[in-house]
Order: sequence, then C-alpha cells, then structure tokens
Amino acid sequence: LPSPSPPPPAPENSTADDYFQQGNEHYSAGNFAAAITSYDYALQLKPDKHEAWNNRGSALGSLGQHELAIASYDHALQIKPDYHFALSGRGVALDNLGQHEAAIASYDQVLQIKPDNHEAWNNRGVALNNLGQHEAAIASYDQALQIKPDDHVAWFGRGIALDKLGQYEAAIASYDKALQIKPDFHTAWFNRAAAFCGWSQIRHLTPSLLSTLEFSSISTSPNSVQQNIHPHITALQAALPHLAPQTYGLGYILEALGDAYRKHAGEDPKQNWREAYRSYTKALICLTEAEYPRERLKVLQKLIQICMALDDLKDGIVDSLQRQGAALREQLRTTLPELEQAQFLQQYASFGQTTVDLLVRQGHGTGALETAEADKNALMSWLVTAHTQADAVPQLAYAAMRRLLQPHRAIVYWHLSAEALTTFILHPDHTEPIPLIQPTATAALQQRDQLTQLLTTWNRTYAEFVPKKDGRSSNPTWRETTLPATLSALADLLQIDLIQSHLQSSLNDPITELILVPHRELHRLPLEALFPQACTRLPSLQVGLDLSPAPRLDLATVPSLSIEAPTHTGTDPLYHASVESHLLQEVLPQTTLIPSRQAQAATVLAQLQNPTFQILHFNGHARHDFDQPHRSALGLTGDDTLTAREIVDLDLAHFQLVTLASCETAIAGDMTIASEAVSLTTALLASRIPAIVSTLWSVESAASALFMLTFYQHLADSMPISQAFHTTQEWLRRVSVADLQLRAQTLLQSRPPRAVQEFLETWQTELSTMKPEATPYQEPYYWAAFTLTGVPDAT
Repeated sequence: LPSPSPPPPAPENSTADDYFQQGNEHYSAGNFAAAITSYDYALQLKPDKHEAWNNRGSALGSLGQHELAIASYDHALQIKPDYHFALSGRGVALDNLGQHEAAIASYDQVLQIKPDNHEAWNNRGVALNNLGQHEAAIASYDQALQIKPDDHVAWFGRGIALDKLGQYEAAIASYDKALQIKPDFHTAWFNRAAAFCGWSQIRHLTPSLLSTLEFSSISTSPNSVQQNIHPHITALQAALPHLAPQTYGLGYILEALGDAYRKHAGEDPKQNWREAYRSYTKALICLTEAEYPRERLKVLQKLIQICMALDDLKDGIVDSLQRQGAALREQLRTTLPELEQAQFLQQYASFGQTTVDLLVRQGHGTGALETAEADKNALMSWLVTAHTQADAVPQLAYAAMRRLLQPHRAIVYWHLSAEALTTFILHPDHTEPIPLIQPTATAALQQRDQLTQLLTTWNRTYAEFVPKKDGRSSNPTWRETTLPATLSALADLLQIDLIQSHLQSSLNDPITELILVPHRELHRLPLEALFPQACTRLPSLQVGLDLSPAPRLDLATVPSLSIEAPTHTGTDPLYHASVESHLLQEVLPQTTLIPSRQAQAATVLAQLQNPTFQILHFNGHARHDFDQPHRSALGLTGDDTLTAREIVDLDLAHFQLVTLASCETAIAGDMTIASEAVSLTTALLASRIPAIVSTLWSVESAASALFMLTFYQHLADSMPISQAFHTTQEWLRRVSVADLQLRAQTLLQSRPPRAVQEFLETWQTELSTMKPEATPYQEPYYWAAFTLTGVPDAT
C-alpha cells in the first residue's frame, strides 16, 4: 500500500483522534474521498491506529477500490490480528473482487473470534451463493437468523438461495419474512415477484392458493391489485402500497412492473403494452435526472420502445422522449474517463438501437443508417482507433459510406434491436439507402422473436455437435438437419428474395459482389450462403474504409508464415494439420513453417512482427470468451495463447492475407451479444489487414484441407482474393467424386511424406465407396463455414 500523501500543515494541537473523528464524520456523510484523506492524516500521526486503517478500508471499498481496501485492512490486521471488523471488511472486498473462497475464509476467521457475529454468517451466505453453493448458503443464513431473527437481509439472502434451487414456495415465504420486518424493501418485492413468475411456470396457481401465498404474510388486501392477470404482475402490484411516493424503491418496482407487462403480453399484447407505458411513465417521476440519471435513461429507452410498439408516433411524444434520452446519454458519457465510455455505451446500446428504429419509422433512412454505424464504431472504438492517433471515432456520413460501392458492388447492412430487424441496402444506382422493415410493430416483433428462436435452436444443436479429431460427429443432427433448415428459414426471415429484387434493379452493371455487414447475433450465421453473389463481410463500414483493397499476390515470391496446429492443452490434435501444411508448401514456396511443437507464444510473436511476411496461415484451435471477447484467443503450444487484445496491440500491417483455417475462428458471440461483434477476425482488422479467411464452425478434415489448397492454387494462378474465395466455395459444393479421385491420385504421384500419403490413401478409399457423379461436399456444412472478411479487390 502506498504511504499516505503528505498532508497540508495541520492546525495547531490537532491529534490523530481529531483526524480520525473527522474522517468518521466525512464517512457518515458519504464523503468517502475526504474521509480517506482524514484517516491518512491520523495515520501519519499515529501509524499503529488500527481503527483508522480499518475505516480507511471501508471508505476505499465504498469507492469501489477493493484491492486498496484489502491492503488497508491488512495493515489493521498486522497491528491487531484478531480485529474482527477488519476481517469482515476484508471478506466483503474479496467477495466484490470475485474471490469468493478467500472471502469465506476471512469470514470463518471472524467466526472463530466471535461466533455470534450474525453479519459474518450473513456475508458468508452471500459468498456461498456467489459460488453456487446454495444449500450451504441457506445453512449460513440460518445461523445468522438464530442469532438475530429480525435480520431482514439474511431472510432476503436465504430467499435468493432457495430461489436458485427452484424452491419457489419456500423462497416466497423467506422474502415475506424480510418484508414483515422491512415492508419497503423493494429488492425483496422484486425477487418475490420473480419467484412467483418462476413458480407459475412449473405449477398452476389457483386463485385460492395465490391469495394465500400472496397476501396473508404481508397484510395486503387482494382488492388492491388487479385479478386474473399473471402472478408476476400481481406480485409487483402488491408492492406498490408499501413504497413511499417519489422514492427510488417505488421507481424500481414501477420499472419492473412495466417489464413484467411486456414479458407477459401474450398473443394480444397491446393492452399490456399500454399498462407498461403507464408504469414506465410513473417510474420517471421517481427516477429524477438529478438523482438517478442512469436509471432514468434506462427507463426512457423502454418507454420509447413501448411507444413505437403501440405505433404512438403522434403528438411528438416519441421525439420528445428521444431528445431527452439523447441529451442525457451524451451528458453522462462526457462525464466518464475515456476508458469507461465504451463500456457505458455498451450498457446503453439498446438506446441507440431504438433510435435507429425510430428514424426508420419516421422515414429518415440516411439518418438511421448513420446512427447505426456511429453506434457500431463507438462500441468497437478500441479496434477502430487501435493504430491511429484519433481520440474518438468520427461520425461517418452516408456520402463516405458510398465510397465502398462500385458499379457492380452493393452493400447489405443489417441492424438488429430488441424490437425489430432493419435491412439497409446501399446500391450504386440509388443516392439514398433502401431500408427494408416490417409494415407494423407487431409484425416486426414476430420477426424478431422468430429470429431469436432460430438462433436458440442453432446454438443448442451445435453445442451437441461434438466433432471427433477427424472432424466428424457422433450426433450429426446439427450438420444434416439444423444447418440446412436454418438456412432455409433464415432466407425467409431476412427476406432474401426481396433484397435480391432491389439488387437486380441496376441500371448499369449487374451486382456481382456484395459487402455484408451483420449486426449482433447475425455475425454467428453463414449469411454468405444465402446469396449467389461473391460476398465479403465487414464488422462496420468505417473498418472497411480504413482498409486498402486486397491486392493480387504472387505466391511464388511472397514470403509467408505458416503455424502448424499447435498442440494446445485440453484440445484434440487436428487430424489434417500436417497434411494441409505440406500441401500448402507446394503452392507457397516461400513459406516459413512453425511446427506444432515450436509454436510457443514467444516464437510466434517474434515471427508475426517480422515485416517481410505478407501471408499468415494458422491451422489450430481457437477459444472464445463471449463475456469478454477481447480475451478470445488462438491456442498455441501448451498453455500459451494469443488473445484478441494482444493481437490488437501488434502492428501486423505488413500482412496482406491471413487464413485462420480451423476451429470456429470467425465466431463473434452468442445470443447475449448486446453491443457489437469483437472476434479474432476483427482484432486482426485493427492492423488494417485487407483480407482474412476464417471459419464459423469446425469443418471435416479433408474438406478443410481441400478448401485451403484450392483457394491458394487459385491465388497462384493470379486470381484476385475475393474471386478465388468465391470460386473455391462454388467448386467445393459442386465437385464430383470422379474429379476428387483424380485430384487425390495427382497428389499421391508427387510422393508426399508418409503421413500425407496415408491421409490421401484413406481419403481415396472413402471416395471409392461413392458413385463417381456424386457431389460429396454439397451440404452447406462443408463449404458455408468459410468466411472472407475485408474489402473486395480493386477493379
């Protein structure tokens, strides 16, 4: 812990106790920074005053500086090892840092000194809940309640543990105990209502049972709430008489009530949406801009969404709400340090998404697209500005976006909010973007719900599709059924026929190239498979404008770097890795190979920064962290990795092409993506690499090796990168068994190493069991996984 800063000259006759008392007064008033300064003065005069170290830790914890708080508590414990207050505070700080086991150990020390410390038992229950050890948490809360039966916080924590175990009736009873002691405990009301919601899903609540459980314990008349509606809503309504007017607690419950009306809207939702509108409007009265600006902004977002769902655009209501929200969001953003602004924008991403929906509905397609693009780039600012001196990502005007168009090239740009999917078509023959939306808010919600269900099924069945080391799976449902069905359903949901009708309206050249810009969970899907045109994808148009067009490469002379399937801890060896590496060396003669056993982080990093290399081929495993995408990583030898964050910090601008050939290297996120895609591919784009080939899922070994070999052979024939990629995909889906047998025989005649020969012979044997005219790789599983990210070649 750093020594306290030297204080200014102290008043005459000031003592350590004077400063200590002054610090306590500041602390009681909520002036934690001032309290820390006062405690520092006290400790300069009396360094062994353990109470001052302890209270200093409490003040630091109140400011969220938990590491420093722990250090301060440790000073107190060095002076007085049995000071249970410091041990308790230390436990709270550890729990806040996610170090739950260490927190429990600290609370156990408290209980050895003071077994009747109900707060330590209670906090121990919190840490056990955080660890998912809910039965043990209940036992800990019960100990606290034996000592202090009127501890409403312990009853509340006990209810949480029971709720997590699915014991909803017991959880409700526990929340009721908390509410008997503290009737205005708004979070207990919230959790209690959620327990009713969970219980109603597994058991039908009869009116008599609902009345008994809902009202007897808390003395609320059933006449004070609406009957014959969902118990989740009814339970929240029951809280309203117990909460003081214009308080945070009332605003919190009113917002939750609005959410419940939306959640349980049913097949005829408009009446519930109107009730949600009333609840959110009342919540705004409580959540004032001066006291609760972030909470108010969140409610404003929801209120705008409800107004749009009700098609209530008259009288300027939505415009007024939108202006309020935009001003408040900007005001809050500018008060934050730069490093925290992206996190803030991510937290309130749905506000920008709703703004796009509103502008489209009002006929402002250009403004809507500019807003969507601005939000994308703000959320990816750590990528967009990685190698520039820019302090912020500039607003991209539509005129600048059009620079990516060509007479034969259009852009399909999707925007996905909680309520609607909007498709923007940027066509070289149209001066304004063409937005495609559903005719009504209800239809838009249905489309959005169908897309959510599609992604849920996709993710669940893919998780069950566990490839073996040869790329095959014992459960082929996802490959053989879900994937083709998903593509068919997706074509309908995304209105591909309607998009194509707009693309075919060209007055000049036909559209033969597309740039696809997905949004949120659409990044997860093989959108290219829905279009006959050659497709590349971009995370945003700003990223595309920062790239140079992919050049033509002379593979005979271009130096390349190949990393051969590192054996990463916990992953299976890749069956085709050495085969693919050998075959590629035939078309990439200027290749430096890093064999699997040598692919440690230090070696790979040193070679990546060698400016002579222009092509990088990585054939290995990837790991994706959906909660913290910047921690997604390529697996290297042993435990070594190369994370997306580390890739962004490298200058890899000398590479003209990167191919990430193996496992799921293009995946950007799952159904929880709320902001924008950040993946290993987009991390590489930070270095302005113009072309990146990656995969959305693991592909069978022979097909993967064949795709990469054919792609590079097209490049060796001087074909542009995007054309080579598209041609390879089309060839793979249509190539016959007879042609593949000829290809295998030709490769065997070159007398490859033994491992490659065995691979080719096994492949040849498999082909011999098929009809010569069959097309074994026609299923989308084999060819649709590959994606090309970047800007199409210059023409």
